[in-house]
Amino acid sequence: MSMILTIQKYLEEQCKVDAYLAEKYKDTMLKGCVEYINEMARKELESKSGFLENEVVYHWAREYFVDGLAEKEYDKKVKEQLKKISDLSKVKVDNDIPEERKEHLREVLAKVRAMKQQELDF
Repeated sequence: MSMILTIQKYLEEQCKVDAYLAEKYKDTMLKGCVEYINEMARKELESKSGFLENEVVYHWAREYFVDGLAEKEYDKKVKEQLKKISDLSKVKVDNDIPEERKEHLREVLAKVRAMKQQELDF
């Protein structure tokens, strides 16, 4: 079984008995969790080959979600995506588009601007 599936199985079992973990756990964040575990293992082993007990690895997996590291990583990715959005004030609406469609596009752009500003203020 791959590492990610092993970690996923462990965390999902723990969620059955740990309400706080269950609240924080998101299977969509498992890739980040495994990256965190690998980073922690490199530090622990001082970048050398070695062996770590399963309990240590499972502790890091739980820590990733419970200590809010997954949420911080998610927030960081959202902010990076928002920064990639170009200046929306330069967007022009084609004159061939019906007026009701233009209005819908303006509403969407206004929402995106508001979200962008809210995330940057965050």
